[in-house]
Amino acid sequence: MLNQEKSVLLPRGRVLVVDDEPLIVDILREFLTYEGHTVLCAHQGDAALKIISAESIDVLITDLKMPGMTGVELIRRAKEEDPDLECVVMTGFGTVETAIEAMKHGAFDYLLKPFKPDDVMLVIARVLERQRLRRENLALRELVGFYEMSEALSAGMPLDEQLALLLRTAGQNLGADAVSLQLVDEKNQSGFRERARFGEMRDSVTSMTVPLRADGRTLGILTAASQCSNGFTEGQRKGLAVFGSRASEALESARMQSELQGVFTQTLAGFARALETKDAYTHGHSDRVSMYSALIAQTMGLGDVVVDTVAHGGLMHDIGKIGLRSEMLGKVGRLTRDEYLAFKQHPVKGRAIIAPIPFLSHLVPCIYHHHESFDGRGYPDGLDGESIPLEARILSVADAYDAMTSNRPYRRAMPHFIAMKELARGVDRQFDPHVVQAFESSIEVFRSERISSGLPVPR
Repeated sequence: MLNQEKSVLLPRGRVLVVDDEPLIVDILREFLTYEGHTVLCAHQGDAALKIISAESIDVLITDLKMPGMTGVELIRRAKEEDPDLECVVMTGFGTVETAIEAMKHGAFDYLLKPFKPDDVMLVIARVLERQRLRRENLALRELVGFYEMSEALSAGMPLDEQLALLLRTAGQNLGADAVSLQLVDEKNQSGFRERARFGEMRDSVTSMTVPLRADGRTLGILTAASQCSNGFTEGQRKGLAVFGSRASEALESARMQSELQGVFTQTLAGFARALETKDAYTHGHSDRVSMYSALIAQTMGLGDVVVDTVAHGGLMHDIGKIGLRSEMLGKVGRLTRDEYLAFKQHPVKGRAIIAPIPFLSHLVPCIYHHHESFDGRGYPDGLDGESIPLEARILSVADAYDAMTSNRPYRRAMPHFIAMKELARGVDRQFDPHVVQAFESSIEVFRSERISSGLPVPR
């Protein structure tokens, strides 16, 4: 028997021993179990195949000459059932040629009877090491390929799609039934909240987890779970670490991009507000248009994406006025024809400013078309009805209401009730009737809430 110091260095596995001689089976079971292996036994080929189909087996040790199914036939059928299974044959001196034939059918090595325990253990160790290296090499080759694929697909891909791709690829290539990505809960720093998932996280038999970290900060954890009792290999653990690293990079990149976008958006909105500070009559106009536009979109039940779009569109709808002379914006008298034509170009200039910016390009319909009229007499394109983007139809009502209820160089602010009558009068001519109806149904409650909070409203 191998000494204990040496045996602890050898890998352990699940071994199936098949021989029609009970004494041989008992001897192998005894010292293989002593060396730390899990041992299953059978006395004929059919019984062995049933075990292989129901259990996860690493190594099959089979006699060659057995009644019914021979060892060669057992190896052939066992490899069909589990191509990853490693096989070792036992044979006497007179059947070495048969052992070699068995190796042609997939056996890795053979043992000559009578064998010594050390011979058996060294053969088993070689088999398990070969199997481990093959599995890890296969796993790592697949992971490198899918890692490169995810790198290629993630260029410009939204974060949710990146994470879904990573978790799906991890689950499929790590042999996991489910993969879950959880982030640190910002409200409860000691807890986590699930951000994305592949598969169903049922009561798992085995699982493995890697931390998601960036710049010394813990972002969350990535967990893979399996119903299989064999556990995950070292190669699979390394693979999860690769996916965890990629997920951390995606999350951190998305955070930084979001911060940059936020700064840039605030900068442009700041430019728009800076224009208004030059004119006391339009001060705060963009903020109020944003507020009224969001109110209308929420009342129409358009969802968070549209609400956010019209709110940001409202902030920047007059960004194109950056190109107009300041004396024209605050002019008390009527604009000349040339001045009016120049003024009508501000949606075009606004589009030219916003369109080249990828994360703001979705605001172009708001900015470019907010002066279109429902009857087709607006500008810049003379669109009519529902051919005008809905976001622009919403901004048109919000913009008109705030313009009417604000002081301007050429007139005093209209009272709220008169402005509402003007909106009603403009239905089907300047305004979308559904948008006006939504504004009418929500503005009174909105005004009451602001008054209760001590906030200003048009009189």
